[in-house]
Amino acid sequence: MAKADVGILGIAPTFAELYFEGLKQKAGSLKLLKRSLPRGGQRLSRLKGRGMDYAESRPYVPLDEVRRIDWRVSARLNKWHTKLFVEEKDRPIVLVVDFRSSMFFGSKNCFKSYLGAVIAAKLAFLAWRGGDRVGAYIFDDERAQTLVPKNNRVQVAQILRDLEVFGQPKDQSVPAMPKPFLANLTTLAKPGTAIFIISDFFYFDDNEVQALFNIQKRSEVIFLRITDPLEVSLPDIGAAGLTFGNETVFFNTHEKKFRQEYAQVCRTRLDQLNAKLAELNIRCVDFSTAEAPEIGMHRLLRVNA
Repeated sequence: MAKADVGILGIAPTFAELYFEGLKQKAGSLKLLKRSLPRGGQRLSRLKGRGMDYAESRPYVPLDEVRRIDWRVSARLNKWHTKLFVEEKDRPIVLVVDFRSSMFFGSKNCFKSYLGAVIAAKLAFLAWRGGDRVGAYIFDDERAQTLVPKNNRVQVAQILRDLEVFGQPKDQSVPAMPKPFLANLTTLAKPGTAIFIISDFFYFDDNEVQALFNIQKRSEVIFLRITDPLEVSLPDIGAAGLTFGNETVFFNTHEKKFRQEYAQVCRTRLDQLNAKLAELNIRCVDFSTAEAPEIGMHRLLRVNA
């Protein structure tokens, strides 16, 4: 398995490191087009204008323009439907990056937060080079930064600066209460937007599921899940401890039953998230602190090929 090439310490990302990671990212496509769409870079749009062709109709969702209602289909199916059209245009891409407390952990090459920043930097460069507008929603336990999608070098540089600021390790003396974040994406989730959510999804709950359900009606969503080997299973290393704020929990990993129970809890958590994603028909690509980020990027771009 390849070692992660993520800087010297892999703890606090710097602007220079993120810029370098973005530059060395090989070419790829971030066009998350639905399988029903025509080929050749065409995308569905809810706007009608010159050079645009009707593509399909889909069930009406709140905030759709009344003038785009497909009256024939609505009458035939006895349910409101909206017309979608095909156009050639740049696609807005939004990078959602989670820097809440659980992300500042790592047992291998880097913190999950560091890996998340590297992934976001690579995606920002891919979007910019591909001619797509790129924006970001970067947040932690207390604050958030919103960048409306734009396609220019200054925008990419600002995203990298914000990743550097949010990626600095925080004082964990008082564990913070997690706050929901998906509900805040409404202003960025414009029709046709591709949203990449980079997180360990440790705090993903039913409220987030409902918010995600509403967002997905108008945007394409893909999860980039960051994991660490210790969140999957425990090695047999004897006495060990984990620190949470001011509290440290000690346990004995020599006990086979304990390791099995721990692994079962981890599997259950992953299975529950996978089940929710399957229900919502959302793709998920896994990244690990034990792997080079390029391995996860290869999986991601292969999914989008």
